[in-house]
Amino acid sequence: MVLRISPVLSFLLLVLILPQASWAGTDDAWHSNKDIHTRLKDFGQSKRTTLESIGTTASGAQMNLLTIHPVQSHERPGVLVIGNMSGLSPLGSEAALRLAGDILYADSPSDMGSVRWYILPAANPDGAAAFFAKARHKGGLNLASVDEDRDGEFGEDPPEDLNGDGLITTMLVPDAAGSWMISEEEPLLAVKADPAVGQRGLYRKETEGIDNDGDGLFNEDGPGGVNPGRNFPHRFVHWTNAGGRWAADQLESRAILEFAYGHPDIGMILVLDRANNLRHLPVLDEPSKGGKYSLPERWAGALGVPPGKPFSMDQLKELVQEFTGQKEVSERQVRTYLEEDAATKVDPEDLGWWHAVGADYSEILEKAGLNGERLPSAKSTVGSVEEWGYFQFGVPTFAVDFWTLPMEAEVDSTETAEEKPFSDKQRALLDYGLEAQENTKLNDWRGLQAWEKVKLPDDTTVLVGGQVPYATTTPPVALVNSLLATPVRALASLPQWLPELKFGTMELTPKGANVYELNVWVENAGPIPYPTAQGSRTRRVPPVVVTLSGVEILEGRPRAMVDHLPAHGSAKVRWLIRLKPGAKLDVTAEAPSLGSITKSLNTQTKGGQK
Repeated sequence: MVLRISPVLSFLLLVLILPQASWAGTDDAWHSNKDIHTRLKDFGQSKRTTLESIGTTASGAQMNLLTIHPVQSHERPGVLVIGNMSGLSPLGSEAALRLAGDILYADSPSDMGSVRWYILPAANPDGAAAFFAKARHKGGLNLASVDEDRDGEFGEDPPEDLNGDGLITTMLVPDAAGSWMISEEEPLLAVKADPAVGQRGLYRKETEGIDNDGDGLFNEDGPGGVNPGRNFPHRFVHWTNAGGRWAADQLESRAILEFAYGHPDIGMILVLDRANNLRHLPVLDEPSKGGKYSLPERWAGALGVPPGKPFSMDQLKELVQEFTGQKEVSERQVRTYLEEDAATKVDPEDLGWWHAVGADYSEILEKAGLNGERLPSAKSTVGSVEEWGYFQFGVPTFAVDFWTLPMEAEVDSTETAEEKPFSDKQRALLDYGLEAQENTKLNDWRGLQAWEKVKLPDDTTVLVGGQVPYATTTPPVALVNSLLATPVRALASLPQWLPELKFGTMELTPKGANVYELNVWVENAGPIPYPTAQGSRTRRVPPVVVTLSGVEILEGRPRAMVDHLPAHGSAKVRWLIRLKPGAKLDVTAEAPSLGSITKSLNTQTKGGQK
């Protein structure tokens, strides 16, 4: 009997054995692209690692990827780790570096050493550089040429640091038709005027800077670019400034896609950025009133029913069964007819294991005191890498962030809008700003800048200040190690959820005249099915191939395909073979993201031996 340790217990054991050292994470400062490259070169000195560039950005920056090979010598599944794809989360890059150190220098070859890790700490180096710029500004955009105002020129009207504080913040321009004013209760905040209570707007809101090209607009065409974190194929929106002209037209996204499709051993993707689908778990859409569903017009016509007519799930199964001619139809198959376009909701059959992973992750954070109230994580954008990973690449893809501004738990949910004049984000910025003022360890964090009068070249006096870039997603550097230690180790233990290929029962039954019936059960010893339900739908994930050699096959295929292995389940493969007494045969089962296993049998095994 094989004893399986629960994920939480396994994690706690990992915490006990894992050493604490500076290589595991940040030091006392954030790592720029140059610093990340230096750290990766240090990791690359190990015999277990390979360092390579998988692409070059428009600025010439290298997309450096570290491969950490498994402790075992045989082929193992791969886990692709993508840090700071948005370019807006320096903490995502720090987490990726810490993960590499935790894996590489762990004292014990636990689950983290049983797979091949592909770690890309800076997936969007050009976009991430804005955090380290002389005048820090909201980043994310690469340096691809984009004519944002469609005037035939590129990057001719960038923002400027008018007050010399090293930040590009908000600019309030006097405007009789403007809708903004300085809050009477909190002078650090700009709020929309409420005419219902006699307020009048005095300003319009712009990004700090001047009208360089004299067209009456401010900063409408900066030095970049496109955010490659919005440039992946799933839910992609064509021809937008932020997302690009078409899917994968950016160097960064294309490099990642080419790497992933060139490495079919990848069985899991971790995205360390701003979204978090382990804290904010996917949910199953409730059916319409009365448990009924309506088919989209296209499929209603194809199935010969009126558009908008409600059907129960059982009725829909009968309709699809009649339409396809299949003997059995699953709920998952029916749901493909309920969507007009590509899937945008997690398959119901995948929710079980996804929620189990999320529950373990939340329990680990809870034990470490890291699961308190905070601002919600950012939602996955259109064209995001995490949605592509699950919906199109077809493997478990977990997006994780590590910090947003803490906030007080809501005490009185009956408060009216007048009693609660500020948003949760505004209140969190104010509260954390006060805390940072009182704690010297937090004083490198800046949230809201006081409004300062600045005169523009045309003698207009504007106000500059407001929210500081990265204030809601990037903590004081003194907190980074404590914020990352537990969550990163939890991520390092996630490979234990991967499907695990094993042989179960094998029956070699003599039928006379050296003819045998061979039944082989191929098992998945892991808690996630192979492939996932969405992976089956994409048909990108290859089947398990079961090969029989060293024998004459009378019935059955030399290469049998197993399309699906349920979690902790099995599938049977049957052959009729001719085998001489004492001869040996080999059975091999393999799939790129599961590895390969082989077992030998011979006819000296007595009747029906298992």
